[in-house]
Amino acid sequence: MLDVNGKPLVDGASVRLLHAPPELLHGLPSEDQEAIQWAARGASMRLVGKDDYGNVELEFKDFSGTRHWIFVRPTIVMAI
Repeated sequence: MLDVNGKPLVDGASVRLLHAPPELLHGLPSEDQEAIQWAARGASMRLVGKDDYGNVELEFKDFSGTRHWIFVRPTIVMAI
């Protein structure tokens, strides 16, 4: 699996979410939407897995220390 720049994505890698896609935010509680949008503005995330649909699983702590896990397309992720 490759990031937006063609760099391989491996479990445990530090990554950045380049933007929060509307389909990810749709239907989530406002506090989760805010946390994901905050993270997309430059927070470091950790790649913790992949699913059978070609998505990567990311883990991050938001501004209040709450831990979140999200699945996104690897094309909106950049390895750091």
